[in-house]
Amino acid sequence: MKFIFATSVCIVLFPGVMLAQKKPANRLPFEDNTLQNSKQFTIMPYNRLIKSAGKVIAYGDSTLENHTLDVSVLPDKKNIVIEDRYGIAVLNIKSNKIIARWSFVQDKNWNYLISTYSGITSFTYKNKVFIAWGASGSGNRSAIMITSWDGFNISNVTGISIDAISPASVALPNQVIGNIEDGKLYLYVVLNGNNQLLKIDFDSKKIVYAVPTGVAPYGLCIVGNKAYVTNWAGPVVTDTIPEHAGTPWGGAYTDPVTGATNPGSLSIINNATGKPENELQLGLHPSAIIKSADDKYVYITNGNSDYVSVIDVLKEQNIDSIYTGLFEQRYHYYGSSPGALLIDSGTGTLYVANGMDNAVAVIKLGKNGFSGSKGSTKITGYIPTAAYPSGIEMVNQKLYITNLEASGSRVLSKTLEFKSSSGQPLKAYTIHREIASL
Repeated sequence: MKFIFATSVCIVLFPGVMLAQKKPANRLPFEDNTLQNSKQFTIMPYNRLIKSAGKVIAYGDSTLENHTLDVSVLPDKKNIVIEDRYGIAVLNIKSNKIIARWSFVQDKNWNYLISTYSGITSFTYKNKVFIAWGASGSGNRSAIMITSWDGFNISNVTGISIDAISPASVALPNQVIGNIEDGKLYLYVVLNGNNQLLKIDFDSKKIVYAVPTGVAPYGLCIVGNKAYVTNWAGPVVTDTIPEHAGTPWGGAYTDPVTGATNPGSLSIINNATGKPENELQLGLHPSAIIKSADDKYVYITNGNSDYVSVIDVLKEQNIDSIYTGLFEQRYHYYGSSPGALLIDSGTGTLYVANGMDNAVAVIKLGKNGFSGSKGSTKITGYIPTAAYPSGIEMVNQKLYITNLEASGSRVLSKTLEFKSSSGQPLKAYTIHREIASL
């Protein structure tokens, strides 16, 4: 695999130095050279450059705010399913074409919902392939969506409704995992709004248990007989020291200087009984979580701390913190926003989607993070993507990456916020019409 190091460029003009520019014949009432750049690289409004190293596939309704959120490899290994804001799409990996699509907008039974943050999954049960993901929407309603896949079509779309628990106004089901136990399939789901982990009997669709987690759970991983849940806002508040504040989910500990939630945490729960067994402190805003093939390690991205936590499963200890940012730590620059991650168990390589870097960090795991490896963990390069990579999978040594922001805000639309002197709406660039991008 060829690595291309992503870069950013800053032009500094010293006093007295000016750049001559020819005034456009039909100049708009605002500067749009950056947004209309048609050269080799696309310049983002925050001074980052994007140019994907791979083939970019776009789809969706151009009048909507699409957003691709996450991706899962279907059991046939011939297709992948993409979770986007308005539904799911299946991409054939041989033709690189969308071969099936299901949308909330087009289904009158579910048109009040949109997909939640991430967490789509697919699995085989009783010789049938199923796809499941979380959704929330108007009227404070949420559901765990379940569909069938026969190799050609998405069908039998159903949902398990989930009620909100006060003070949350919506349950917000996020990551879904299917797990076979004694021949039966159970779905495990984290509820970001309710601060809960659900276990659901797949056959009856009944809830086996709903147990508390930390504040705003997001990611989920099953290792042996334990469920590992990442909590965006850390442990549940039990005292007034250190400082804490109210959030849409209840109370959360905060940093007295910044006011941000601090720290994140990892809940370890017995998946048979639902009994909480441990809670480990993590970095800021812990999100995605995966495990090694031998179940010895768990890897977690800390989105607001720019590093991956490595957890020793047997010891239940954080044994390493892998910095993933594009800019070196000596610059004290934060904001790479690592999110989704993937491990190649054959090579001991960890791939981390750095959202704000518009790149995937490629990390060779060392002895403190991968069985049989030697030496220390190190970053070997960065693979450029489109804007804000959000989900990542691999099939036949090819990476499939969802891009949350596609190519950024490049659609001119009439807006009520900007008006001419005569009171007529002017056009402005909007963030609400981004195409779906893989």
